[in-house]
Amino acid sequence: MKEVGRLETAVEALLARDGVELDFRETVDVVSFVFAWKPNPVARVVIKGLARFMRPLEQGSYDGKRITGEPNRASWVIASPLNIFIMQRASYWQKIVLAARLRHAGEINVVEVGPAGGKSGNRSAKSLKNFERQTRSDEKGPDRLEELIRIQRKSDVSLTVVPVARTSHQLTPNSASASAVIRAYRILPQNIIRKAFSCAHMLRTGRVKNCRPFVLSKWCESRDGLELSEQSAILRRELMGNIESQQRACAGPPAVPTREAKRRVLADPVLASYMQEYALDRCATREAVLDEAQSYVDEIASDYRVGVVRWFARAVDILFDRFLTDLEVDRAGIQFLSECDSRSRLILICSHKSYVDPLLIGYALFHSGMVPPHQAAGRNLDFWPVGWLLRHSGAFYMRRTFAGETLYTEVFSAYVRYLLAENYITVIYIEGTRSRDGKLAKPKTGLLEIFADSMKMGICQEIKLVPTYLGYEKVPEENAHVKEMAGGKKVSESVKGLGRIYKSMNTKLGRAYVKFGPPLSMKPTVDTAELEAAALAACESINNVTPITARSLAASSILATTTTWVSVAEARGAARTLLDFARSRGCPMAVDADMDGVIAAIDWFASEGHVSRDSRDGEDGLSVDGNGRRFLEYNKNIPLNHFLDASLDAIASRGCEPRAQHENLAFLRDLLDEEFVFGAAEERSTALLDESVDEKRVIASLLESYVEGYTVAARAAGMICDGSISRDDFVERCFAEGELMLSEGAITRQEAVSKTMMMNAARRFVVLGALEQRREKAKGHRDRVLLSKGPRFDEIALIEERLHQL
Repeated sequence: MKEVGRLETAVEALLARDGVELDFRETVDVVSFVFAWKPNPVARVVIKGLARFMRPLEQGSYDGKRITGEPNRASWVIASPLNIFIMQRASYWQKIVLAARLRHAGEINVVEVGPAGGKSGNRSAKSLKNFERQTRSDEKGPDRLEELIRIQRKSDVSLTVVPVARTSHQLTPNSASASAVIRAYRILPQNIIRKAFSCAHMLRTGRVKNCRPFVLSKWCESRDGLELSEQSAILRRELMGNIESQQRACAGPPAVPTREAKRRVLADPVLASYMQEYALDRCATREAVLDEAQSYVDEIASDYRVGVVRWFARAVDILFDRFLTDLEVDRAGIQFLSECDSRSRLILICSHKSYVDPLLIGYALFHSGMVPPHQAAGRNLDFWPVGWLLRHSGAFYMRRTFAGETLYTEVFSAYVRYLLAENYITVIYIEGTRSRDGKLAKPKTGLLEIFADSMKMGICQEIKLVPTYLGYEKVPEENAHVKEMAGGKKVSESVKGLGRIYKSMNTKLGRAYVKFGPPLSMKPTVDTAELEAAALAACESINNVTPITARSLAASSILATTTTWVSVAEARGAARTLLDFARSRGCPMAVDADMDGVIAAIDWFASEGHVSRDSRDGEDGLSVDGNGRRFLEYNKNIPLNHFLDASLDAIASRGCEPRAQHENLAFLRDLLDEEFVFGAAEERSTALLDESVDEKRVIASLLESYVEGYTVAARAAGMICDGSISRDDFVERCFAEGELMLSEGAITRQEAVSKTMMMNAARRFVVLGALEQRREKAKGHRDRVLLSKGPRFDEIALIEERLHQL
């Protein structure tokens, strides 16, 4: 102990020197004396043995077979003498596991900062057994973070702080046992077996996961002028916040039995109050209303099981190996999800193009070391075995419409409040259904309203909306969607229906993409009651991160002409124009988005039969029939928003003065409001294009199909008589009129006659007051939507005339 006292005196003397900074060697000695944990000989043998099969500790570890993106490789974390590892609880075995994953059997610097105050005495002295026994005692020592900051202030070298969380995406922690029933549930044989399997999968990681390291000297400089105790308190809060955020992202909130979760939903005070009113209004007994609410909870609630997810991920591995060439994940977005303040709730606002989307986002997060999110899924997917797999992977189900279902609405809202209160990461698909024409559809805000109302009730202080693009070079349901564009019926959700979609995928789908936009705060939206604006901002952000692929460029270049035959040279010229335009404006580009990729994509379309090689007069060319043009239109639409403003400008400026151009531009934006997300008015670009005439023609061709399609819709709407017509019959009339106009030469693009476009046009005419809409209930069938003349019906003829002029 005398030697320990002499060492402490020497350290204090070094730190007390005025005007003299510690050099590298002195800093290492002081840090080692204050923070180093030195394993004994037995511990060193154990560490070396564990290091043989445990994974090394790393920053940015991702396990997916086909996950790529920046950074492609993990950066290793090492046991440098200037690295300080921060742990909530630094038990003896946790230090051994940390050392094994660091591949280091010597000294490591460890600081424990538990919720109790972080003053545990983990100081060790070299080769002194008595002092080691003292470090293992429960006596409180000086504040280690204050000592750490004090050393950094006196040193001319930088210390690196590495927060370490005890967590794993292979095991969800148990919640506190609130009742004997829960305690009994946890000792059931099946639960013990599940826990054993989860522990077996964690042997290579030991539930040790590091957060992002940071340089302490820079941290201190940014908080210069504060007292040592104030800096220590701030640092402790930040470190604990980092660790808790990593635990939330990696393992999720503590799991409760499904029965207990449903009980908590039914015990929601807002729901309980409403059920009393509901029983009085319906003259029903409390038990009957409770049974009805219980049935709704059973229909809605998820039942997450990490074992199912683990085996499901292996099945998805096989599926993705069969159809995908690569999976590109935005690493910066994954990092944000891992590090976002755990006090903020995370809602991923996703685009929706395919039934595969829930698998894609869950797979990407799970193989990035995170717990799969809870996802809002349509009840139409709740059929065996898909419904069972999705429910046990975190999906909760919702009906397409809540109209007239007041108790169901309240139960669903109570379940959403439960998810927010428990701090689950949640996924919602902002379009409400899959996009049928490739581009992002207008947002549906119903679910966002429930989140906003929950926030107003004080369930949470902040919600972060994370715009997320989920996409593919070739959408799995492309064939089914194009059939619907051509007027076909939707394929029903069933094992047989999904089997037909699976069989129709006769080629590889190329790359899949998971891209994250800048997060948005929901709190200002709630305060200003501008939920629609927040939804549009999220959609605009999704459009901004949508990558432009070679397949979309190839489709756009072939459709740049209205003829059924285009020369290869002309298609290449159009593709080069689009490439130069996208690059000059900094649009996100896929790795294959170059001329070689475009040529390969044209060959891809030819192999699928959508285009055919056809030489005329000695010139190589491509022939495209009507249905092939619809396939190309679908692929062209995916990144269309990157070219939207320029294409509108090009169309609006054709053969007119600047003043008329601005009027045409305003007219087109207003008319196509149901088709595109234009974003905030002040952010819209109205600058004229300065490209050549040929380049303007290529850019304008991207929206020609919409101009012609709305011309067809306007003519069909103008034929509505004094009675009413169902919306389905209106779409059929549009197709008949479109075929007639094609034969007469009034329009030239067969892809302009699209079911999705005609439906959107009808909605827009209703908003403009040219048509009126009402719903008619039909027993045993879905509601019929009826259209009739509106107060501004005469304007339809003016719309058609103006579109002809463009």
